[in-house]
Amino acid sequence: MSELALEREGASVAFAEVMSTSAHPYFRMPAARYVVNAENLYAFEYETESGAAAEGGRIAPDGASVGTTQISWASDPHFYRTGRVVVLYVGRQSSTLGLLQRMLGQQIAGR
Repeated sequence: MSELALEREGASVAFAEVMSTSAHPYFRMPAARYVVNAENLYAFEYETESGAAAEGGRIAPDGASVGTTQISWASDPHFYRTGRVVVLYVGRQSSTLGLLQRMLGQQIAGR
């Protein structure tokens, strides 16, 4: 998932920050936070596709936990994976969900 690809889909995209791993301690990699159409997306980039797949495999089907960590989300969590990247969106905006599905395919976990 790249900023340019999102923009080609008509999205407004701004890189916000690289977050400390303490912000999402249930993942091994720090999150890059992007603001896409006024919604936060978090991208966790791994060294290999197998690393991203293994991390994605730790997410409960409903997104309520990652590994042994139970998470209380502010809204519905949606997890996607493409190549070496796991993407998290917490929200319910149908336009954002549609964009993510077009770009990344079906979510791997979430509500």
